[in-house]
Amino acid sequence: MATFTPAQNRIQTDRFTSDGVTDMFALTYQPLHTHTVMIDGVHKKTGIVGTHFFFQGYDVLVNERNATINFAAPPSATRRRNNIEVIYTYDPAQPAPNPVLFPGLSAQSLYAMYPTSPAASPLHKNVDQETKQREVVGWRESDYLDYADFETAIQGDLLITYALCQWFMRQSHGNPGDPFTDDEWQDWYEYAIEHCPRFAREQPRLR
Repeated sequence: MATFTPAQNRIQTDRFTSDGVTDMFALTYQPLHTHTVMIDGVHKKTGIVGTHFFFQGYDVLVNERNATINFAAPPSATRRRNNIEVIYTYDPAQPAPNPVLFPGLSAQSLYAMYPTSPAASPLHKNVDQETKQREVVGWRESDYLDYADFETAIQGDLLITYALCQWFMRQSHGNPGDPFTDDEWQDWYEYAIEHCPRFAREQPRLR
């Protein structure tokens, strides 16, 4: 079997078509370094899951372990095909994880890669218990990431992005299985108004 050295790493370009709904795309290979992410030829501020967060102003985060890219908000649908372009370096000897073959990969790593505080527990400490406590039916990996970003912002009293506010407003609350109780949702809503000027301008004024 052939072996590959770092000098034999290769450049890959993956292209996707935005539909206005999808915010996570699977890469062909597991990226070692992402050079650029563009939508309709416009470069997007790109970070790494576990190191950077959407509330810091990043447009897209690369999940190097799961070989996916996650946008802060679904790229708008256009009539152009393959309008999303991702250029990255990969090791040919290390193919991307297959979500069909490893269905539990995302759930096992969510809270290790998306810490909610600087002192977040490492992966091997009660991962299954933490996941079950916050498991929400219908949520995807990007939803847990958005939740962690919002929670981290609250803990640090930081500004949040408009895209994160849009995600929050799509979440149900007050019913069994919902991600928020009514009180929690109201607290987060008030925080969003106080920490995102654009969101605050759009909200109805109390008279």
